[in-house]
Amino acid sequence: MGTYKKLVPDSFDIFSEAEFNNFSINRLLPQDALEDYSAIISNLNKINGLFGPKNSWPQSSLSLSDNISDLEWHYIEFQERYSFAYVIKNSCKKYMGCFYIYPSYDPHFEVMCFIWLCREESIFDDIIFKTLKKWVISNWPFKSIAFPGRDISWIELSENLIDIYADYYIF
Repeated sequence: MGTYKKLVPDSFDIFSEAEFNNFSINRLLPQDALEDYSAIISNLNKINGLFGPKNSWPQSSLSLSDNISDLEWHYIEFQERYSFAYVIKNSCKKYMGCFYIYPSYDPHFEVMCFIWLCREESIFDDIIFKTLKKWVISNWPFKSIAFPGRDISWIELSENLIDIYADYYIF
C-alpha cells in the first residue's frame, strides 16, 4: 500500500465521536462489524464506486470475516493516525452509513473524504454531506480537503490518480 504518513500530529486530539442535529458519528470499531456488514451487503450497488469509478469495493463476495478484517484494519489506521473511519447513526442510534477521512494522492489535497448512506437514508445525503464537510473544515487541521464524487468529480482527477485509488482501496 505504500508509505504511511500520519494525517494529524500526535498533539491533535482526534475526534472519536461528534454529535450533530439528528445524527452522530462514532469511530468505526471491529465490534460494529455485523451491523456494518449488513448495511454494506444491503447497499452494494449504491456503495460500489464510492472510492472511484474503477474501484470494485464492495464486492458481493464480501464475507463477514472479510468485513471484520477491514474494520480491524480501520482500527489500526485510526490508532496510528493514517486514516479515520466513522459510523453514521441517526438520533435513535440506527446505523445510517459511514464516513471516511483518507490521505490524498492528489497533490492538490491533503485528504479525501467519503460518505455513503444506506438506501433508506438517502434523503439525508445532502445535509449530512454539508454538515460533515463543514465539521472537517472547522475542526481538523487540514488545509485542503476534497470529497471526490461530490465537490470534485472523479473525471476532474487525473486518470492516473483514479488508477491509484482503484488499486489502493481494494480490500
